[in-house]
Amino acid sequence: MWPLLSRGPNAHANATDRMIMALTPEQRAKLEAQLEKARDALFKLETGAMTASVTYEGESVSFRASSIGSLRQFIRDLEAKLGQRKSARARSRGVIFG
Repeated sequence: MWPLLSRGPNAHANATDRMIMALTPEQRAKLEAQLEKARDALFKLETGAMTASVTYEGESVSFRASSIGSLRQFIRDLEAKLGQRKSARARSRGVIFG
């Protein structure tokens, strides 16, 4: 991580661009299918389902409403790999004092 910081403010974006360009069409299609399944699972949990499952590389992972944060992180990771976001980290929210 430190070498990226020394390359300037766009270092992370450049690293992300290199990763996106390195994806084969098959890898990209697989990631997009996984992302769609993960988003469907999140929708199910947010609309009241008790559990939702996502199959990833031959393994099935079940999420419960209590682990919705983990599912959101999984979605952010997939989006970052596909270049749909700059970072897999959640955006920080500022505090407003009124």
